[in-house]
Amino acid sequence: MDTLDYLRALNARGQKASELALSNSLARFAEIEGTNEQEELRPRRFSVPEAGRFIGVNDSRIRQVLLELEHEGEVLGERRRGNRFLKLSEIERVRSYMFEHFKNPIYHPRRNPETEHLQVISFVNFKGGVGKSTSSLILSEHLATRGYKVLLLDLDAQATATKMLRIFPEGRAVDDNHTIAGFARGKKSAAELIRKSYFDPISIVPASFELQDLEWELISRIRSERGFPFWRPVDDFLRELELSEAGKDLDVVVIDCKPDAGILPVAAIYASTALVIPVVAETPDIESTNDFLAVVADIVESIRPSDRPDAFTFDFIKLLCTRLDRSSPAELDGFSTLRAMYGSAVYDKPVLKTELITAAYADQSLPLADTPRAINQKTYQRGMNSIQEAMLQIENDILIAWGRKPKELDL
Repeated sequence: MDTLDYLRALNARGQKASELALSNSLARFAEIEGTNEQEELRPRRFSVPEAGRFIGVNDSRIRQVLLELEHEGEVLGERRRGNRFLKLSEIERVRSYMFEHFKNPIYHPRRNPETEHLQVISFVNFKGGVGKSTSSLILSEHLATRGYKVLLLDLDAQATATKMLRIFPEGRAVDDNHTIAGFARGKKSAAELIRKSYFDPISIVPASFELQDLEWELISRIRSERGFPFWRPVDDFLRELELSEAGKDLDVVVIDCKPDAGILPVAAIYASTALVIPVVAETPDIESTNDFLAVVADIVESIRPSDRPDAFTFDFIKLLCTRLDRSSPAELDGFSTLRAMYGSAVYDKPVLKTELITAAYADQSLPLADTPRAINQKTYQRGMNSIQEAMLQIENDILIAWGRKPKELDL
C-alpha cells in the first residue's frame, strides 16, 4: 500500500469510529430518556435542587412556584420515583415567573442592551493542551444554566467545541462558508452563520478545516494589499451581529481560539472585551504563558488602529489554571508560583483535574448537559463543584463589567 492509500485508509477507519461513537452516544441518551435514538439529541432533565442552584434560590421556593403554575393550569416537569425533573426551558419558565411576580433582578440576569455591552470573552494561549476548548465549553454551559444567552464562536480548525455541541464538520453538518470564513469572504451575513446547539440556550458559529484555508487567504491579502487590516474579520462580524435581532438577544460571546498567535487569534483578541488565558500549573506551560503575554503586548502596540482608540480596551484579563491535580505537590507548587508571579490576575479557584470532564469528552457531551457513563455521584458532584467555583469567577467579572454586584457561591 502506498502512502496516499494508507492515509486514506486510516482516515476512513477514523471516520467510521467517529460515527460509531456518535451512534453509541445517541443510543445511550435514548436509553436514559426513553426516546427514539433517531430523534434530535437534547440534554437531560434537571432535578429541583439543581434548578434551585441555577436560579439562586432554595428547593422549597422552586416547588412553591411549580405548585402555583399547576394551579394556573401549567404543569412543568416529569415525575420519576416521587421527584420532579425539569427541562432547561422549563427552568427558564420558572425563572421568568419568579421575575414577573417578585421583580427581583436576580431572576432576570439578561443584559440590558441599552446600558450593558455585549461581553466578548476569548480563551487564548498559543500553547496547546491547556484547556482552551474545555474552558470555552464549560463557561458557555455555566452561563446558559444561569439564564444568559450565549454564542460560542469556534475559531479553531480542529473544531473540538463544535463537535462537543454535536455539530460534526467531517459530515454534512458544516458546509463550506458556514464558518466565520463565509462572513470574511462576503458569502454569508453574520446572522446566517449562527446555529442552534443541542444545549439551548447556547448557539454556535461552528468551525471546520476551512478556517485554515481562510488564514491562507488572509495572508495572501496581506502580501498583495498594502495596509490590509487582517485583524478585522471577527470584529466586523460581531459589529454586524449586534445590529441584528439575533445579536440583540445575546448576552455573552465566548471565543475558542486555536493554539497559536496567528491571524484568527489576533483577530479574536482585537474584537474581545475580555481575555481568559488558560494555563496548566507546570513550569514549561507557565514560562510559555509569560511569552504569550509578551506577544499580546507586542500585538497591541503594533496594530492598534487610529480609527479605533477603544481597541484592546479589556474589561478584564485573567489567567485560569486548568487541569490542576491536587494530589500532585509539583502542580500545587506550580499553582502557587503562578499566583506569586501574577497576583490577582490569576483566578483563585482553578479547574481541577476530574474524571467528570474526561468522561464527558469520551461521550462527546457537556459535563452538565449529560451525566457521563462510569461516573458515580460523588465523583460527579466533586467535579461539578470545581467547575462551578471556577466559572462563577468569570461570571462575576462579567457582572462587575456591567456595573452589577458579584454573586456568592452556592453549591
